[in-house]
Amino acid sequence: MSKIFFIIFLFNFFPSINSNPLKLPYENRSLIVLAAPSIWDVNYADDFISIVEFQIKLVKILNEYETAILIADRHTMPLLDGRTKMLREHLPSTLLLEGNIYDINLRDFAPMGCLKQIKFIYRNAEWAPIASKQVDDSINRFLMKNRIKLQRREPEVVLSGRDVVDNGKNRALISNTALITNMEKLPEWSLTLKLQNAFNKVVIVPSPTSFTGRKNLRLDDVLAFADDGLLIISGLDPVTKSRTISELYKREKKDVAVLELPIGDEEKYVKDEGNCGLYTTMLGTEKSLFVPVFGNNPANWKRGYSTKTDKMVLRLIETNTRKRVIPVNIPREICRRGISLRSLAWILRGSAANQIRGLARGKEN
Repeated sequence: MSKIFFIIFLFNFFPSINSNPLKLPYENRSLIVLAAPSIWDVNYADDFISIVEFQIKLVKILNEYETAILIADRHTMPLLDGRTKMLREHLPSTLLLEGNIYDINLRDFAPMGCLKQIKFIYRNAEWAPIASKQVDDSINRFLMKNRIKLQRREPEVVLSGRDVVDNGKNRALISNTALITNMEKLPEWSLTLKLQNAFNKVVIVPSPTSFTGRKNLRLDDVLAFADDGLLIISGLDPVTKSRTISELYKREKKDVAVLELPIGDEEKYVKDEGNCGLYTTMLGTEKSLFVPVFGNNPANWKRGYSTKTDKMVLRLIETNTRKRVIPVNIPREICRRGISLRSLAWILRGSAANQIRGLARGKEN
């Protein structure tokens, strides 16, 4: 186990990380697509303003390093482009695209894969079946209406992005929840082959266990690839950690190194809500890592989160990855709901990315 597992602690803190981004031409950038909640969506009504303002800020940050676009329905669009003066910040029309997407955790139900973009069936075990189907239908309508070219659809496999942690290149960890969900329709060997067709190397790992306040942790809350061969693990869940390392050692041998992030006051982390304090909810592209930080938010201060820990973790990650590391402030209204940088984002490259860029700019590709 020691061959792939190492823990690094650093005690020097630095004021900034990668403050001068490398400006890349658009064709060399990843496209990151987000979906705003509808102004009529009762599920997000309590925190609607906080969520939308966070998404606007996030799109602006992402566009400094990659390309990002926010999808919204026609009722919500006037708030985002400034026609309705309800929000403090707005986006230009070139970063907005009209569409009716029925949930904001776009990564869960959008096409995914390392080798090719494949649209799987989406179902959420926490929702009524009809609600999951409506969300899945909404992204399918968006893809068909805009003639977005996918490499494949997989009509036999139910798979949510919450159960997938991939490096975007050639490997993925898949929660054993996917096996349970598909066991009545597909034998394990058949499901594994279909997953390998999308992600190449696949390792099945245990889903996160529940804690006092963290009852619905996702696999992509506690694991993240910081580089092609570097997996970062949150120390919050010792069961998931040990079993994941064991499965990696059996399957990947020396191809993947594992870095465990320190979590500070363990009792505080265990009792908190959502994914607050979990730096493993980071969003990674080919060249960048957007890492959540929690110490700049007053509501998070009261929970004991600090900029000191943020800086330590940022430096620890930066030391171990070739990618540039960009901190993103996370409001408590976001993390306590279990919303993360990664769950919000659908990452594309190639022809599909160019099509969506063209739609936002009012052009046809």
